[in-house]
Amino acid sequence: MSDRKITGKYVLGGSSNGKTLDVTGNKASGVVELKVSKKLRLEAAFTEDVIKKGYTAPGSKLTLSQAGVFKLNYDLSKKDFPLSGDFTTNTKVDGKDLRVKAAWQQKDNAVVLTSTYSFDKKNVIEASYALASQNVGLKATHKTNNGCTVEYMYAHPSEAWSASVAKSAKSVNYKLAYDSKNNCEIKIVKNPFTLVMKSPLSNTPKFDVTATLEKGYTF
Repeated sequence: MSDRKITGKYVLGGSSNGKTLDVTGNKASGVVELKVSKKLRLEAAFTEDVIKKGYTAPGSKLTLSQAGVFKLNYDLSKKDFPLSGDFTTNTKVDGKDLRVKAAWQQKDNAVVLTSTYSFDKKNVIEASYALASQNVGLKATHKTNNGCTVEYMYAHPSEAWSASVAKSAKSVNYKLAYDSKNNCEIKIVKNPFTLVMKSPLSNTPKFDVTATLEKGYTF
């Protein structure tokens, strides 16, 4: 397997009132990955602006990581507070898998702690806590016997929530989600394409569409 990989991504956005579909924007980006040792990888993220305006443009970021252990980011577009990262450790509690992750941002020295506990292969619960804001997040995931993945997320103190169900069939992934703001989302993934449609449930027909093409190449 090659030690180098480049991944290109193109996102096309649109909005519809039920009669017409207007293009609202498009954006290209990419990531170059380099394996610097047996475990460490270095990534350089870029956008169209980086190519046109230079490495200090928004979207320019360097990342050093070890899969499943740590990630250190340096945002080249930020003169102040360019660093962020996370560290993950895995252990077992009563024979069950427990993963603890600490994410950090140099700005405001913000830290978010996330713990993920697997009751078994079908039932997982995740809890997060932001030390500065004291925001709490909960996520419960259940895999059904017929291959569906049901997920529920809740945030405190905003009391925002979302629920979703996902299923894969013939190499195509489908996901239907609904949230506390009365928004409905349909997501369809067939590698290398992703289609996302969002719409508020109301009498006024309106929805946003995002189409993404993402492809990686080794060299």
